[in-house]
Amino acid sequence: MERRNCEFSADDRLQIIDIYQRFEQTEQSKIFRNEEFGYWELTIDRPLRNEAGEIVCDKKGKIKVDSKLRDKEQIPMTYEGGMEAFFEQEVKPYVPDAIPDYDNAIIGYELSFTKYFYKPVELRPIEDIRADIEAMECDTDGLLDLILNVR
Repeated sequence: MERRNCEFSADDRLQIIDIYQRFEQTEQSKIFRNEEFGYWELTIDRPLRNEAGEIVCDKKGKIKVDSKLRDKEQIPMTYEGGMEAFFEQEVKPYVPDAIPDYDNAIIGYELSFTKYFYKPVELRPIEDIRADIEAMECDTDGLLDLILNVR
């Protein structure tokens, strides 16, 4: 299957190279630090509890976790204070018994074109919308009455 909408012309490629070489921020070119796209994926566990509601520990006294309650958080690398601050501020207040697994956090990167380049469609002014509705009301004046009273 040929996908022509995904191809760059020779002129497009030259323009991209020119923008890249100028290395300046424009509407077509944004400049970010690498950390802007990075995140830590942090596993958050909860303690396993027995029927009495007590936390279950193994023979060495280490808390056993309930894998059914496991959660993962994507934390931006730009979060002030890092993973630890995120956990303390964004997780612990809501799940006080949560257990973060900092040692096995995964580093990932994601580039969201929508996040950085999306421009929302500008909404029409309310006055224009009101004028259109009023014009439609004039155009259909009496039409509903005519439809409802036809026998």
